[in-house]
Amino acid sequence: MSSDKNTDNLIDNLTSDLCEVKVMRHPIYCALPWALCTIGYVALGLYFIGMRPDISEKVFEPLFTFEIILALWISVGAAISSSWLRFPDMRGASWLITVTMTLLAVFVVKSLVRTAVEVPFTSDFQFGHHCQNLSILFGVMPAIIVLFISIHGKTTRPILMSFMNTLSIGGMSYVAMRIVCLQDDMGHLCIYHILPYLFLGFVGAIVGRRIYRW
Repeated sequence: MSSDKNTDNLIDNLTSDLCEVKVMRHPIYCALPWALCTIGYVALGLYFIGMRPDISEKVFEPLFTFEIILALWISVGAAISSSWLRFPDMRGASWLITVTMTLLAVFVVKSLVRTAVEVPFTSDFQFGHHCQNLSILFGVMPAIIVLFISIHGKTTRPILMSFMNTLSIGGMSYVAMRIVCLQDDMGHLCIYHILPYLFLGFVGAIVGRRIYRW
């Protein structure tokens, strides 16, 4: 009896500071609010800003359509991956990262091929350019939403989560900018449509460990 009593006392001492813990929601329930709010926000922005005049012609261009669909899938895939990264083991769905990174690799290769074909590669940088401002505008609300969702998780890979969040924000904003902006040359796209999110990703990777800590 003494041994049992000592065991009970040990258990009581070890569990005296424990409290109820709320079970984390399934990651899909975190990805859906981001998707719905982001799509609604981007659609609202497109409504007030207006689409490019030649959008009805551009949607029939295979390269343009492929680029839009690819960027959209990267954004969605990254958002879903980020939601699963909220769990230390990703609930066994680490393959989501592989899929997203594969889509990103295709986008990078496509962009490099276009850069090599389009000669010369020129685009003057102007701080405060309207495309730069629009890129920030389209990225603000998605960034706030995904940040709020992510900080309530228990990720063990904060830098990877920061990278996925950047892809989810940048991909959706890139789609919006391609629908709004008339410029199609790679120089303009890289400087005003892609570079702002590369910078955001760099900053996110630096502060990721502080933002997404337990």
